[in-house]
Amino acid sequence: MKKLFLTSSFLLSVLFGNASVNMFASHEVSFPYVKNAKTLVLNLEVVSPSSYIKIKRVNHKNNLKQQLNLTSNIINFRDYEPGTYLVSVNTDHEILDYLIQLTKNELKVLDTKMVSKPSYQQLKNKFKISVFNTESPILVKFMTQDGETVFSKSYSPKELSSKVFSINPDFNKFYSLICFEGKEFKKSFTF
Repeated sequence: MKKLFLTSSFLLSVLFGNASVNMFASHEVSFPYVKNAKTLVLNLEVVSPSSYIKIKRVNHKNNLKQQLNLTSNIINFRDYEPGTYLVSVNTDHEILDYLIQLTKNELKVLDTKMVSKPSYQQLKNKFKISVFNTESPILVKFMTQDGETVFSKSYSPKELSSKVFSINPDFNKFYSLICFEGKEFKKSFTF
């Protein structure tokens, strides 16, 4: 048993170069990282083909913006300049924002924020919108296919949970735009 422990310890030290492994967890996503490696490893429980990651450099004159499909659970920041970055992981049910600080030799998670995406229940031209995990006002807009706004109103989460919307069925297709917590969620509906 002692030999197995020593062998596994040796392998870990060789693989990670005697670096300490840190774990940062929030809901369904955690960001373990290895010091001095500048690599972020995503542990996602549910990943769909529509999931993606946005990386944006914060407070810099050459503001880097990048969008990557979520084909790998590893983001290598080796070629990124030191600075502060916002990493947004967009899955089917939520958006997870991570503020990270990148130095010459290290990556640190400074802050996290999780925003659940709205949930919709539709029956013909009537539907409900549910928003979870927020106390901020929620702006609800309905637009025609041509972009004309036909309805716009702010609700508290409690008001929205009891509201049933009825849309004129003459609109073959329309869009809803739900705004809260600094995020916008657009969904199309067809009758």
